[in-house]
Amino acid sequence: MHNKYFTEEEAERKLGKLVVSLREFSGISVGTVGEVVRKYGDKKTWGLDIKWLFVHTKRNSITDGFSKDEYNEFLQELK
Repeated sequence: MHNKYFTEEEAERKLGKLVVSLREFSGISVGTVGEVVRKYGDKKTWGLDIKWLFVHTKRNSITDGFSKDEYNEFLQELK
């Protein structure tokens, strides 16, 4: 399966947004909050890095990359 990615403009608009995980994956529990901290890619395909915020634990921060498909499937934006 080939993932769909963001356009540069879409990725730029997501920077700074807070998201919550809808599923458990890669050691991230359901309900964990993260922030879109960086876009990465080339001229046509862009992904987003999410930095997970572990407020009530002593865990080190984790940053994960997401395609558009993964972002839409695993995350929900907080208002």
